[in-house]
Amino acid sequence: MLVRRIFASSVQLPARSRHEEDGWMLRGVAHGSVARLCGPYLACGGWWGNEVEREYHFAQMQSGEILWIYFDRRRRRWFLQGSVS
Repeated sequence: MLVRRIFASSVQLPARSRHEEDGWMLRGVAHGSVARLCGPYLACGGWWGNEVEREYHFAQMQSGEILWIYFDRRRRRWFLQGSVS
């Protein structure tokens, strides 16, 4: 059984290049690049206060680790929200 672990605060990730020759390195060389990206799963709304537009993805790393990440459309930034184990 897989469990999604959500971090108390999301972590800003490095910018993603449009042309990634060696793959997208989310967490540095030690974790390898993204082998597979599943999504996007859209979350939009604002009834709780601030408007939110996010594209959630599951990123499987070359190491086998699965990360739960999102792209914040308003801030134009990628964030790490949690992991799956």
